[in-house]
Amino acid sequence: VEREMNAERTGPGAAEAIFHHYRAADEPLMAARHAIVAAEEATRALAFDRAGQLYKFALEHTAEGEERRLILAQLGNSLANAGRGREAADTYLEAAAGAPELDALDLRRMAAEQLLVSGHVDRGLEELKSVLAAQDLKLAKTPRRAYFSRVLRRGALWRRGFEFTERPAAKVPPEDLMRIDVLWSAVVGLVLIDFIRGADFQSRHVVLALEAGEPYRIVRALALEACYVATGGGRGQWRTARLVEEASKLARRIDNPHAIGLASFAEGAAAYFEGHWARARVLLERAEELFRDSCFGVHWEIMATRVLLHGALYHLGQIAILSKRLSILVDEAALRGDLFAGTVYRVGHSTSMWLASDNPERALRNVDEAMAQWSHQGYYVQHALALLARVRVFLYAARAEEGHELMEKAWPALEENYFLKMQYMRVEAVYCRALAAITYAHSNARKKSGLLILAHRCALEIQGEGMKWTEPHAAVLFGSVCEHRGEIDAAVKHYRAAISGFQAANMVMGEAAAKLRLGELIGGEKGRALVSEAFTQMAEQNVKNPIRFSLAMVPISSRY
Repeated sequence: VEREMNAERTGPGAAEAIFHHYRAADEPLMAARHAIVAAEEATRALAFDRAGQLYKFALEHTAEGEERRLILAQLGNSLANAGRGREAADTYLEAAAGAPELDALDLRRMAAEQLLVSGHVDRGLEELKSVLAAQDLKLAKTPRRAYFSRVLRRGALWRRGFEFTERPAAKVPPEDLMRIDVLWSAVVGLVLIDFIRGADFQSRHVVLALEAGEPYRIVRALALEACYVATGGGRGQWRTARLVEEASKLARRIDNPHAIGLASFAEGAAAYFEGHWARARVLLERAEELFRDSCFGVHWEIMATRVLLHGALYHLGQIAILSKRLSILVDEAALRGDLFAGTVYRVGHSTSMWLASDNPERALRNVDEAMAQWSHQGYYVQHALALLARVRVFLYAARAEEGHELMEKAWPALEENYFLKMQYMRVEAVYCRALAAITYAHSNARKKSGLLILAHRCALEIQGEGMKWTEPHAAVLFGSVCEHRGEIDAAVKHYRAAISGFQAANMVMGEAAAKLRLGELIGGEKGRALVSEAFTQMAEQNVKNPIRFSLAMVPISSRY
């Protein structure tokens, strides 16, 4: 049969043409054989949906046994490549039935990973626990246990160092490679959902990869470790830089497209968490292109890259570009049945898209609909993002009391789940908490003093972060607190510092909002000029109601 197929094949695309020929001639067995070859060609051309259709035809006309299991596994890969995680997981699990022990474990590992990265969290966690148990590994029962486990293992890692003796995969016992791959799946499945438990597994992942010495897996582990260390912000910049450098150097040497893409992603993530938005945008766009055009099986990598890229666009004030991208991606996620992408794209920076179009009702409905489909068996990253999104919508819509009460009620959950250990999330949450407190103080004279004290404490906390991008956030809070206390000269000074800081950090919308507040405060010709500049900057990004939009970004003026 193989000789016949080779003789009939005359060039790229020929296999699919022959498949259609045999199918039309009502010879399903021959059509199925050519469908497999055509599916392989479609995969190489990155036409994953088409490959999946061809594998499905082959399955319909293939007997039970090893050949069917192999086709099922390839179909699972095609569905995973196409971003259809739940379907991929079901197919992998079907392929695992009756497969040799190590092969079955690998298929179950991929099924668990696909369920998690497609947002089917509860089922994904159950599958993951089963796979971990086969490797004598356990998911930490509480975030607290995961956090302290991570601290201990990370300390041991840095004492050990990152040296390794390089060995090809063929020289590493298959069981060792499987254990590393299981940990990889646990990390990528959890990092954007249950951050601290993912961090716990990452500490084990990087050590085992280094001990095995297989270079591709070392790049994967170092790239993920760089991303985790980068979330600490300024305190770990030198460690992040070292990890990125080692991952990039090794990725280029082994010349593996996926490894190179991961190293570029790690470099972009480091720039993002350190507040270098313009550099992050360039690096993340490069990583997205590498993953999209040169790699297989990288749906998670593309999605993770886009999450950070959207954040960079938001902070750069590129609301129009962000809105255009998100409108397309949210629809694509719905068509694929991708709960993760559909949720994270809707509860993240897409809120700014709807607020820019002066539609807070749609913004809130967008968040509520996304979270209605999400798991509620834990408090995950998506819950924290939804919280911040809702509070900003409430601020925009002049629902200050609701925003403040929601933030205070949720604060213990942010602490208990260790989200505030991530510098970026900590600054965003503390800043949002201060915004809500000041806005509520404006309308509640009885509680004003206590709320301004809370806001001032938040400003001091952000000031203590010592990052270029955090300084203007602290300045604008100090300015607003001073303004509400009648300390106008001090408020003007702080607002001017905020404008300069936002400019230096390339945060255009923050700059515009701070100009608007300062202009309103000082009045006169200079004040009107600042307000005009702010309106122009926001109009360039299609912001329909600049005053309302600014309320979701900087505190309300005492002059309102």
